[in-house]
Amino acid sequence: MLDNENSLEKWLAWLETAHPVEIDLGHTHIKQIADTLSLINFDIPVIMVAGTNGKGSTVATLEACYRAAGYMTGVYTSPHLLKFNERIRINSLPVAEQSIVNAFTTIKKVLGKQTLSYFEYTTLAALEIFKYAQLDILILEVGLGGRLDAVNIVEPDISVITTIDYDHQAWLGETRELIAQEKAGILRENKPVVVMETDVPMALTHKIEALSAQAYYYQKDYSAIQDGASWTWLDNDVKIDNLPINNIPMSNLATAIKVMNLLQGKLPIAIQAISTGLHEIYIPGRCQTLNTQPLIIADVAHNAESAEQLSQFIKTQINKKKIHVIFSALKDKDIKEIIAPMVLIAHDWHVAEIQHKRAAKIEVISSVIKEYSEKSCTIHSSLAKAYQEVLAKVENDDMIVVYGSFFTVSEILNEMQIKLYENLL
Repeated sequence: MLDNENSLEKWLAWLETAHPVEIDLGHTHIKQIADTLSLINFDIPVIMVAGTNGKGSTVATLEACYRAAGYMTGVYTSPHLLKFNERIRINSLPVAEQSIVNAFTTIKKVLGKQTLSYFEYTTLAALEIFKYAQLDILILEVGLGGRLDAVNIVEPDISVITTIDYDHQAWLGETRELIAQEKAGILRENKPVVVMETDVPMALTHKIEALSAQAYYYQKDYSAIQDGASWTWLDNDVKIDNLPINNIPMSNLATAIKVMNLLQGKLPIAIQAISTGLHEIYIPGRCQTLNTQPLIIADVAHNAESAEQLSQFIKTQINKKKIHVIFSALKDKDIKEIIAPMVLIAHDWHVAEIQHKRAAKIEVISSVIKEYSEKSCTIHSSLAKAYQEVLAKVENDDMIVVYGSFFTVSEILNEMQIKLYENLL
């Protein structure tokens, strides 16, 4: 029993075994608990973000800009890289372990003999913490899909759909139409939805029409235009120019600004705060520079679209002599699609199995790489060993790229003893 347990590590270990299935999509039990704890409706603006790619960067952009404007922000994302606390942030800082333990204890008392999945339990804990945090705005990232995701028990004021592509097909469906139908589950009747996806599936369009949702589409209702070293945000009524360019796709930044534009009546935000926020966006594991000599870049890219975005970023660093790739992935991912964008720019590949039960077998990873790449592929006993051996041979003007999964990046961050956040709230 964990009723009086104060160790977050022990709580999380218990949660991994307390429910009969790892992923349990649906709201039957969680909504009852959330209703009892008053976690469904918040008296502050709530933004809910779903999509295949771009969720994390859109959330981080909103967080940074609202913080620059002086607002109290609450953010829930998943998964984490090093510590569970990263998932629950207040004013851009992960909350303390004791706050999470207290929330778990509260939920367990209400739950009684019922069980919830790991993600359901942790989502409720985040909401319980946010309830008492005196926030100005709450930004929630959907974990998987949308319609049946635990996050979707909350009533949002604005929904955001980033991109719609193939990922998690075992749960969301094998076609873009089915995947779009699941993600459209976060829409609400007569409420705004901002859609970043430009190739909009009919399932999403039909859902918007059925709910009479107020839809705003990227490149139709708002857009981004690069102008040299800066860019301009445009919609039908507003123009914001001289915005700073960073490593995040302008479509993602523009989508976040559209959300801020729609909330301007409730949470006014000045152009200077937006510009400052764009300078201060922090997204661990997304084109993250871990070292400068040699340059080491880590990215959690684990599907075709995110891998393509990573390769485009790498090409801006093409003055590097050799690009050494450290790669691994989970077994439910399409490895061919993830490696394809990097095949022509990688000098060599270094692979190992992730230390996780869902890891792809090393034989599978290496065989796919050897099938599609003519460059050498070295198998290592661990990702830590791969990093050590690559680092021992590279020159200062070479580049190391670590990608393929959150777990891949996590293992390298641990090996390099890198801390993502110096403080906890």
